[in-house]
Amino acid sequence: MTGKEAKRNDQVQQNKQQSAQADTDAASVKQSISEAQQMLDDVNSKIDSVSSMKQEAGQLKAKAESAYAENKGIVDQAIYYAKVGAGMLEGWLSK
Repeated sequence: MTGKEAKRNDQVQQNKQQSAQADTDAASVKQSISEAQQMLDDVNSKIDSVSSMKQEAGQLKAKAESAYAENKGIVDQAIYYAKVGAGMLEGWLSK
């Protein structure tokens, strides 16, 4: 083997090593991208869940407000009678 052939063989070997390192680095980058995508998907799922819960809470609040508005007279009357009853009880207990 001549000096040129040995040098060429060394260069080929070095190129193979660099290529193998580049393949390893590329695989590592792909793995990192995959993990980042999984985290992003998880965050998006949680955001969707929170948005859904927020929407449900808003609907529940609207229903509660509507039920109160529809029954405000009854609620106010119940509170009035409760106060009257408490006053009567207080009068009886103070005798």
